[in-house]
Amino acid sequence: MRGRCYLPGANSTNPVDHGFAPVYKLKDALKDLLLWAEKARRQEIPIGRVQHTIDIYQEAMRLGYGELDCSAIANVILARAGEPMLPTVLDDQAVT
Repeated sequence: MRGRCYLPGANSTNPVDHGFAPVYKLKDALKDLLLWAEKARRQEIPIGRVQHTIDIYQEAMRLGYGELDCSAIANVILARAGEPMLPTVLDDQAVT
């Protein structure tokens, strides 16, 4: 879990300290979440707050973060809290 810490400076390999350069891409994490949630629904297993997590990942995808590390969801959480977002490797590219 050390590599998934959303706090800058937690360790030298922390994706947040490297502009969320991908280790486990957000788009892949969302795909896995959606597959898991669909399987749970088919088996009538309540997914509880997983839908909230899926919503956060989908919002991150709308921000263009699909190719970033899944920990880039930290920026969605920061934005919702009214806090400034952390820099990403996309900041040097034209992203709309």
